[in-house]
Amino acid sequence: MLADELLPLGPLTLLGIDDPDVRAQKGNADVDATALTAGRPSGSPLVLLTHRPHLLPGSVGHFDLQLSGHTHGGQIGVVEPLLERTYGAPTGLSRHTAEAGESLVYVTTGVGFSKLPIRLGAAPEIVIIDLVRAADAARP
Repeated sequence: MLADELLPLGPLTLLGIDDPDVRAQKGNADVDATALTAGRPSGSPLVLLTHRPHLLPGSVGHFDLQLSGHTHGGQIGVVEPLLERTYGAPTGLSRHTAEAGESLVYVTTGVGFSKLPIRLGAAPEIVIIDLVRAADAARP
């Protein structure tokens, strides 16, 4: 598990951000995600791993892809729009832009649930994401 840590991994770099509740229990302040990327190898795509789909202040354009969960798609489908407003990113894939550039965010519904063992209109999912270089993606 990466907790506020940067990990160069071959041609890409992973940045794991600790959950805010876990950080609070440890007595740690908010994290500056852009400061954590200081050790990122030049030109290395950055995948941001964070449990909650919050878009960290000032982070859009500084990572290429954020992978998150936490919301379970609302567990009951009609709740999902409220979660999108709360967290700033909908379930599934979304594109976000800022002065610093563009970032993609994928929020999975996952397979579990929170509090009540109910899922209605929010199907569980296991996601497989194939990461390919843009030049390789263009090849047949």
